[in-house]
Parts: sequence; structure tokens; C-alpha cells
Amino acid sequence: MSNPFVHVFALSMLVFSGVAQARLAAGETWRLQSSQPAPWAPETAMGGPQPPADWHIEADRMSGPAALACSAARHSFTRLPPEALFEGNLPPPAEQAAKRLGLPAGMLITQRIICDSGSFDLHRDVAGHAWLGLDNRVLRFDLVAVTSSPEATVQALLIAHFDTGMALNPASVAAKAQSLTPALQQRLHHWLAVPPSPDEVPDLNGDPFTDSQEPPLSFELVSSRVDGAAAEVTVRFEFEGDQAPGPGPASQRNVVMQLILVDGSWRIDELRYADGSRLSQLLGR
Repeated sequence: MSNPFVHVFALSMLVFSGVAQARLAAGETWRLQSSQPAPWAPETAMGGPQPPADWHIEADRMSGPAALACSAARHSFTRLPPEALFEGNLPPPAEQAAKRLGLPAGMLITQRIICDSGSFDLHRDVAGHAWLGLDNRVLRFDLVAVTSSPEATVQALLIAHFDTGMALNPASVAAKAQSLTPALQQRLHHWLAVPPSPDEVPDLNGDPFTDSQEPPLSFELVSSRVDGAAAEVTVRFEFEGDQAPGPGPASQRNVVMQLILVDGSWRIDELRYADGSRLSQLLGR
């Protein structure tokens, strides 16, 4: 009998190995709140970073406690089930072990940071909490500051988007209000308020933020360009291949998110897809 955990963990490692070269990520400051022995090594003595301590993550480096400092950083983001968190080390049942550590139920976005001193898996929730396994201890952090940038806006939107299961409804649009321009919010709400004809295939036939009908396995911010009060961030999404049995080769798709400054904050105003179409066109039925 096949082992579903081995399948999903192998898939997560395949995804990580394929997308770990991107430089871009939000500039963030995390504050260490607690350090406890890891459930896979409960007898581990106290060691490593202790609260309070601030950890700064930048696109190309990390600073703070010595064990968490590095340069030449690369970032990728993937969705992992409890069985694959902490490199698959949670004792079974993994859902209960994760719950005892304070992690939310279900899939979680993991930011993998690979740099000159090793790799770090930061398991994040949408509320601004994160967990990191380090030297057989579990460190819990709170997000305390984010540097305003186009990358930060796109990263925050995608983490929130996956937390809602890629839902597109008035509540999910409202939850993304801080990342979207009022004009884009209005276009989305208008489109949702006027259901398409049942006799026609809608122009917008899938998730607008990932250009897909299935949740991606992972994403990375591959490039960014700022021109005055306008910016573009290209996001590359990875999807599971369709070969059987087991996980096939991942396929990729890029979405360009166009942002403008609104009252000093970067907001997403338009999306451009690989076929040249734009979200505003698809919403304009």
C-alpha cells in the first residue's frame, strides 16, 4: 500500500527544489515569542535564540540572532499539509501535533529561505504568526513590521488568498482590500453581483489571481519593476503535472500583477496573463 505522507512530502520537496532560486520577498520583522522543545525531540535542552528577539528577513539576507542570520537568500512559498511541516518530523497524527504547537488546521503557507548558511522553513498563518524548527526546538514568531513595497503587497495578497482556499466571493474580496485598489475591488464586486448567462462560458473561468482552476503547489516572486508611482511584480506559479502514478513534473504559469500607489500604499490594480489578456477585460462583460 502506498504511503500518502511519503507522496505529499516527496511532492513538496520536488516543488521546493524547482523554485528555490528567486530572490524576491517582502522585507519583514518578526519577533520571537517562545521557544519550546520540538515534539520529535522532547528532551532537547534549552538553547538557540530566546525571546524577546527580532528577526529581520530581507530579499537577499536575514539578520538578528546569530543562528538566523545569513546572506545570499532565496525565497519560495508553498502550501503544505500538517504531515509535511517541519520537514515531515511531526509525530502522528500530525494534525494533532501541529495543533498542540498552536498551528492552525489545514494547509499552511511555508516560506523556504535558502541562503549561504543553510535553509529555513517558516510556516506562516494569515494572522501574522509563524513557526520555525531550529536545532530540535520550535520557535514561534509574530510579524511586527513590514516594509512597504510592491513585493510585500503581492506576497500578502497571495498568503491571504490561499488561506481562503482561492475563494472568489464578496467576503474574500473584502479580506484583500488592503492589497487591491478601490477600482479593482469595485470591478470584482460588480462582476460577482451579475452572474453570467448559464448558456455561455464566462470570460473569467477560474481564479483570477493565479490564472487557474486548481490551487497551485507553490509560487515565487520572480521579478519586480518600479516606475514612479507604478510597479509590476511577476509571480510564477507551479502546478502539479498530470502524469500518473504519483506526482508528475510541475508546470509553470506566470501572472504579472500591476500596482499603483494609493495614498502612499502599493495596491494591485490590474493583472496580466501569459496569453496577453488582462483581468479588466475579463471582468468587463
